[in-house]
Amino acid sequence: MPGWRKFDQVYQQQFPMIEEGEAQWSFVHIEAAARATVSALTVDPQICCRDDDALPLSVWLTRFASFMMLYSHNL
Repeated sequence: MPGWRKFDQVYQQQFPMIEEGEAQWSFVHIEAAARATVSALTVDPQICCRDDDALPLSVWLTRFASFMMLYSHNL
């Protein structure tokens, strides 16, 4: 299914563990990213976007895998 590459990688246990699971990952909603981009291009070209609450891979991957198990049982 298009857009489900990460889902498939995790499901098939092929998602790479970077820095022994301690690599930091940031997630952003697509609309928030679009608003920030437009603002940076039109309002303030020096705007800086950063994540103050990035998650280690070991945290979000474990939660995502749990969600996948629940989701796959409900198909």
